[in-house]
Amino acid sequence: MDIQHIPNDLNIDTKSEVQIFDYQVYSSSVRNKVMLNKNTFSFLLEGIKEVFTQEKATTINNDAFLLIKSGNCLMTENLSETNSYRSILLFFDNNMLLNFLQKNNLLIADNSNFKSF
Repeated sequence: MDIQHIPNDLNIDTKSEVQIFDYQVYSSSVRNKVMLNKNTFSFLLEGIKEVFTQEKATTINNDAFLLIKSGNCLMTENLSETNSYRSILLFFDNNMLLNFLQKNNLLIADNSNFKSF
């Protein structure tokens, strides 16, 4: 099974601090191997997403979003009743996140208990 390197494999401009991608597919995928090269907000619009890491698994519908830190995971994408899967993806690195936290005077909790998503 191939590993998808996201966002690198999406053919988007990776020079800006934040990349946005409108991701849409018309066939389900089961436990795709994914290497997230950046942290990712996944705003689910249609379908169901399952994310599996070493720590745990979670499933979301189109009324939720995920914040996933960079690293390896498995992802399943199930189609909606209209036979599509769609999410808006925002990609950003740790430096951008730290700059955002500092700019907005947000405190960083002890990171020893941070989860993958």
